[in-house]
Order: sequence, then C-alpha cells, then structure tokens
Amino acid sequence: MPTKKINKLNISVIIFFIIYLGVLLVLAKHTLTWVDELYSLHTTSQDLSFAIKESYYFEAQPPVYFGLLNLWRNFSDSLFFARLPSIIFTILAGLFIYKIFRIFSNKESSVFVMFLFLMNPFIINYSFEVRLYSLIIFFSASSTYFYYKAYLTEYKTNINICLHTAISILGVFTQYLFVFLLVAQAITLLNIKGWRKFRTFFIIHIFVALIFSVNLIFIPTQIAFNKNEALVDLVYVKDFFYTIPSLLFSSTKYLFHSIIKLGIIFSYIIWLLYFIKKKKLSLPAIFQIINPINFLLYITLVVFLSILILFLSFKLNYTSRYMAIIFPSLFVSFLFTLTLYNRKQFILWFAFLSVFYTFIDIKTYSSLVKHFDYERIAEFIENNEESNTPLVFYNGRNSIPFQYYYHGINKIVQLPIPSDYKLRSDQDYLIKDTMTLNTIFQRDLRTAKNFYYLSNKEDEMIETYLVENFLVQLDTLIFDRAKINGLRVRKLIRKK
Repeated sequence: MPTKKINKLNISVIIFFIIYLGVLLVLAKHTLTWVDELYSLHTTSQDLSFAIKESYYFEAQPPVYFGLLNLWRNFSDSLFFARLPSIIFTILAGLFIYKIFRIFSNKESSVFVMFLFLMNPFIINYSFEVRLYSLIIFFSASSTYFYYKAYLTEYKTNINICLHTAISILGVFTQYLFVFLLVAQAITLLNIKGWRKFRTFFIIHIFVALIFSVNLIFIPTQIAFNKNEALVDLVYVKDFFYTIPSLLFSSTKYLFHSIIKLGIIFSYIIWLLYFIKKKKLSLPAIFQIINPINFLLYITLVVFLSILILFLSFKLNYTSRYMAIIFPSLFVSFLFTLTLYNRKQFILWFAFLSVFYTFIDIKTYSSLVKHFDYERIAEFIENNEESNTPLVFYNGRNSIPFQYYYHGINKIVQLPIPSDYKLRSDQDYLIKDTMTLNTIFQRDLRTAKNFYYLSNKEDEMIETYLVENFLVQLDTLIFDRAKINGLRVRKLIRKK
C-alpha cells in the first residue's frame, strides 16, 4: 500500500477514535441508568469480599468483572466513572478485531471491519453499560486472537500461550459460558491440527479446569434460579436463531426496521449466490475460499450449539446478550465473506452497513433513555407530592432505578416485597393472591389516606382490588424522553 494511502488511513483511524470516544463519553455521562446497572452498583458498593459474595449469590456470575469494578470505584463512586471500564474494554475489543482480521486480509479492510464492529448497535448498547458484557466480548476477541497465534500457526511462542491461558482463567471467572469458548477452541484445534497441538492445549486447560472447579458449588443454585418451566420449546428455539441476525443487524423494533433487516439478509444471500455463480465455484472451491476463517466458523458453531443445548436442557431464561461470547467470531466471519468479490463491492457493503448502524445508534440513543424516563417521572412526583403519600410500584425493576433519581419525601413500597436487592426471579415481582396484597396494604399503607401507584402493565387481580378499595384522583401516562415506553402514574384515595 502506498505511503500516502497509509497516512490517510491512519488519519481516518485517529479521527474515528476521537469522535467515537467523544460520543461514548457523552452517552456515559447523560444516558439514564436502568435496573441492571444499579444491580452492578449495589454488588460493588462495599468492600471486595462483599462484591465477590454478591457476584455469586446475587448476580449468579463469577466475580472477575465485579471485583475489578469494585476496585475501580475506589477512585470515584459516580455512575459515569463506573461506566468508563466498559468503554475501555469495548475499544480494546475493537483493536483485537482488527488484529484477527489482519490475519487473512489487508490493513484497509481490517480497519473498516474494526469501524463496523465498534459501530454495531449490539456493541454500542453495552459499550458504556455497567455490566460485564463489554469485558466478555473483549476476552472473547483477545482469546481468539492469542489462540490463533499460540496454536494454529507454526510460529507459536510461549508468550502467546501464556497470554491465552491467562485470558482463559479470567474468562471462566467472568462468565460461566466462557467455558464453551474454550471447549470450542479445543474441538477446532483437534479437527484442524490434530492430536499433537491439541495435547498441549488440553494439558494446559486441565489446569484451567481445576481452578474453575471452585465455581461448581455455586452453579446448581444458579441454574435453579434461572429456570423457567413455562418455556415453550418451539418459541424458545426460535429466539436462539433470531439471535444471529439480531447481533449482526440489531434487535430494535423501529418502524420498517424488520423490513430493512430482512432486506439486508436477502440481499446478502443473493449477493453470495451471485458470487458463487459468477466465479463458477464448486463445493470444494467454496471450502477452499473460506479456509482462512474455518477456525472462526467452528468456534461460532460449537459455542452456539453448546449454549442452545444447555439452555434447552435446563429450561433457562434466555436473552440474546448471553451470546455475546460468539459475537467477535461471528462478526469477523460475516465481514470476511463481504471481502470475497472485490474491493469496490466491499466498500459498498461497508458504506451501507455504516449508514445503517449509525441510523440505528442515533435512533436508539437520541433520547438518552434505555427504558423509562425515571428522572422526569421522579421530578413529576416531587413537584406534586404531599407528605404521607407513599409511592407503590407494581414492578421492582422500575422501583429500583426510580429510587436513583427520586429525592422526595415519601417512602417507596414495592409489590409484593420491599424494594431492595434480594429479588431472585421475575416471579418475585408478581402478586400471588389477594391475601398477599391485603398484607402489604395493611403493613405499609395503613396510615396513608392516599398513595401513588406506578405501573407499566395492568394486573387484573390488582386492578380489581384497587377499583374496589380506592378512588382515582389522578391518572396519567408519562413518556417524556422515553417516547414509546410510558409509566402509568395514578394517585389513589382510600374509600371511606
């Protein structure tokens, strides 16, 4: 590549990172918090031993992320400061995506892939959030890179093996699912390089497994905590396979987004078929072309199937972020296929995806609200409340972030139990019967003649109870900056 072109590319990288870092810092400073972030702040609110204990018993995760966050928060206790590590891990992950892609492509394409990775809505979503996902994506990307350097090349060095082993240990003590990445790497190594290379990997990771085994005493309880016997298999499996397009093209539900996403998928398939026909490729020729990313495809497939089998077997609650561990290998594999035809077409794909990702990112964060506008709802209550007017929440996932912004004079009552950090499952947010409801109102609202009731859904039993026992003085739905997510606020007066 000519020197002038390299200099332009380097300048574009510098400009991109200045803008990117600036945008993330603004989002970290001004985006409203939500319940999962406040869980992290609670877990890391005391000393290191408390963070480790809560990571196992409350977060149901190993303690590396929460231990690091606990130490980090010794310098500052602000939400903004707590979000900074996620930004750092995200940028580091982007650099390793560049290094992985550089293995089988030129510098320019690798830089463009890094840009797209960092702009991807899934990455942006967790890039400044006080949760472990940016760290696990960084560990996944760096582990994949050092795995390749340590085991898949003929020029391995002890430093690469040591770095890969260190990341393996940190990874399995950050998220249990990281074990599946190591299993996938082992299977891939045996398949590609045979027994000799596999033996080294296996011996080293017996040591990793022995260290990890201390977690086994916690796992049965944590599996029981996440179980949901009501899950329907077909719908459940569908959610897993929807994860792939959601990771690559976002899971947001804006107007026409689903149509655009389907359009991208069909365009991609048609483009691949056109490429195969144009080049007159046989099946062996196709396998030869994708040979550079075989190890990434194996890893992605094995991890995906392992997580699918685990969650199906135990009927565990699932959300697409649990697949964060496969995102680096999935994304690099997808972008590699876009480089197959020629540079011009790759640039067109890059331009289109850049615009698409930017549109989704702007649309998502223009309001600086992830769920409900708890800050404005708290202001509304503070400006209208009177003393001895408790605030009753139907859902603890709303009462906890509301408390972060509320500085009023009344107590908060959470149905069905006090608003604290001891909620263990979604079932804990539900009222089981009218006896429980009566107990709460007698215990927490006995002296109150009126109260505010805040909810985001209507429970038939609770609504019937409220109609029978209270009159409605105020009933409003507050969206404000949330735009599409409104919290219903009612002021109720006890019937005489």
